[in-house]
Amino acid sequence: MSESQDLREFIREQTLRLERIAVAMEKSNRLVRAELREHFAEQRRKTDEIIAEGRAQREALFRVLARLDGGGAASAG
Repeated sequence: MSESQDLREFIREQTLRLERIAVAMEKSNRLVRAELREHFAEQRRKTDEIIAEGRAQREALFRVLARLDGGGAASAG
């Protein structure tokens, strides 16, 4: 092979190598993004559960307080 052909072959091999690396990086990035989406979706579900539990507890507390206050009726005095 001539020097020119050697150089072309070297450049072609390097280009193919870089293309394989780019494809592998893109696959890796897609996996990371999918994992992050799953993580944040799980965090949203947990947050929604915590909020719902807090609301339920607050409503139960208000019902207990209303009963202790005689159902909210004004005292006859």
